[in-house]
Amino acid sequence: MGHPRPRIVWVKDDVVVQNKTTHTYLKWTINVTKGSSSKYECYATNIHGKDYYPITVTIAGRYDMCMKPEEIRDPTRNILSIEDPSVAPKSDASTFDQNKMYTFFNPQSSLYMKLVTSCPPPSSCGTGAPGWLSGDHPKLEDGMLRKKVCIHYNGDCCYKALYISVINCPGMFVYALENSAFDFPMRYCFENDKNYEAFAPFRSVPLLFGAVGGSNTALVNHVVAKDHGIEDTSQCLIVCMMNKCRSFNFDKLEKICEVNNVTRDEYPRDLSAKPGFQYYHPMKQPIVVNKDHN
Repeated sequence: MGHPRPRIVWVKDDVVVQNKTTHTYLKWTINVTKGSSSKYECYATNIHGKDYYPITVTIAGRYDMCMKPEEIRDPTRNILSIEDPSVAPKSDASTFDQNKMYTFFNPQSSLYMKLVTSCPPPSSCGTGAPGWLSGDHPKLEDGMLRKKVCIHYNGDCCYKALYISVINCPGMFVYALENSAFDFPMRYCFENDKNYEAFAPFRSVPLLFGAVGGSNTALVNHVVAKDHGIEDTSQCLIVCMMNKCRSFNFDKLEKICEVNNVTRDEYPRDLSAKPGFQYYHPMKQPIVVNKDHN
């Protein structure tokens, strides 16, 4: 932190919100709205001079990672894909946009893939330095986690490491990945999620819902989660599944999603008038695990 210890001043939208010498971070509880942005500035000063860092923070929703991830369809990322010595090794030096989330699909097996969680053989996943997840994937209740990725190179299963974010979304793991800055060709290494590990927490949740009860109705007294900024019913279904819901209410104009832990069939008297909302009830339909990727 420097000597003597600098004074750290945090400013939000031109208003000082913290002025301390004890630590550099900002710890502050505020009410925020999804999509809103604020400008933060950090000033550090001592007798030797001063430094300044501007930061713009945009508020994301709890499940934004699951809403619209970019799907990468590349079978060469599978652990069974061996590096071709006749071509240059594949590398993730500039593959990923730091503002995007990614999911990986293997069109050859019609399965989503997940990062391998044990040291892969050298030259697997189409590269000379495959990256693997150190530890297990997050469970549904873990939300988004920061995890270590080890790089197998030069005979060392964790020669180098970097850190990523990952969340268990309905039917797939979604990743925020760092590009490699190493001086050798490193690539993230995946395997088929053949046991449907990502789907398992959602098996009890219906996958097909239909609007019932007419417009301007909602199931009241049983809401277990409420999210704003939800664009459509498909996004509301994701919120529903992430909370292991039984039904949901959706206000398209105000973009509000409410998820319930019961259905109208169990509490018919609680289906009530509520302006702007529509109640969605589970329909009887066989569960289909794989999407159609034709």
